[in-house]
Amino acid sequence: MNTNEALFKATALALKQQKIDFDIADEPGFFKLMLNSGLSGIIIPYLDTSKYSNTFIQKTNSTLYAFIHQDQKQKVLINQIKTTFQQHNIDHIFLKGTKLKQLYPDTYMRGMGDIDVLVRSDLDVIKNHFKTLGITLESRTLQHDQYITKDDLLIEIHPSIHKDFNPKYQTYFKSAWEHTVLVTGCEYTLTPTFEVIYLVYHLAKHVESSGIGLRSLLDIAVYIEKNYDQIDVKALNDTLTSLQMTKFFQTILYLNKVYFGLEVPLLDSSFTMNDALIEQVTTYFLTSGIHGKGSDFNAMAPRLAASENKGKSKFKVLLRIALPKMVDARGMYPVLNKHHYLYPFMMFHRIIKLIFFKRQSSLKKIRNLNESNSKRSEIEQLFEDIGIY
Repeated sequence: MNTNEALFKATALALKQQKIDFDIADEPGFFKLMLNSGLSGIIIPYLDTSKYSNTFIQKTNSTLYAFIHQDQKQKVLINQIKTTFQQHNIDHIFLKGTKLKQLYPDTYMRGMGDIDVLVRSDLDVIKNHFKTLGITLESRTLQHDQYITKDDLLIEIHPSIHKDFNPKYQTYFKSAWEHTVLVTGCEYTLTPTFEVIYLVYHLAKHVESSGIGLRSLLDIAVYIEKNYDQIDVKALNDTLTSLQMTKFFQTILYLNKVYFGLEVPLLDSSFTMNDALIEQVTTYFLTSGIHGKGSDFNAMAPRLAASENKGKSKFKVLLRIALPKMVDARGMYPVLNKHHYLYPFMMFHRIIKLIFFKRQSSLKKIRNLNESNSKRSEIEQLFEDIGIY
């Protein structure tokens, strides 16, 4: 059994809450792959500690403790956010990780980088309330305000969940508040039908912009299994068809069957993938890791192949990275939110900084871009085959 197969088998056993006691030939490789895939919190609690080396068990125990500690801190912060928003009548929806954590046997099993919240409020009002709690605004873009707490927990406050990264999605996700159910007071939740579509959309966005770990793939299967009775299947399928997301959705469900043995109810029995494509997409997902942070992954590869860059030369892509559009530059330079006319000066400042103060980082990006360009057509074909485009 190779390391990939060991990861899939371990995850499948953990999902059934069964002990993991088979031989792992390459413990360091398995540990690295488990971390990059975002599956540590799921697998580690079910490892039979008597079967593996002391070094491996010490590393996994340390990782598990970090997951539990982070989860406890995030729970406290989530309750603090809820209380603040309820007190000040701020409509809000907790997105992604906060919601998905609840679907696993223990919330720490599903790691979460930041707490994402969709709001219906003036963002400066939230900034003032957070300031009284010692929560600091780090950056502001059209997509979200990012905050950091005193103990380095991250919060993203979203005025919208829509991002124009692929023209086929157009404006559908701008209507999120039309697909909500009241939880209590000012807290809402997305309807299960809309939330499935949103999770698939968010996954597609990360495939195009960076990469994904297997945890995000698994999330969708787990979510559907837990909420299937509340999903309007016809509305779901009609929307997936209209957004040209059906192929990618079925790819996600099919890979969950291949990897973890999960027979998700919405998987089309006629859908299939050949072995060569499965191997190619598996290598891509496992290498990229969560949000493209895999230790051996070239994050420039998907950026070249992304929808917004199709047909563009690598020079134009590099130029856009060096000189971002105003909407993206506002996050880097908050002063642009009030003084748009400073954009040329900020871009000049950025170029000077990239050339003289971040020279090594800039050269690395150029090398990565050159390396990625040779594989561009291969990744574009992969994106086509799994339904990203």
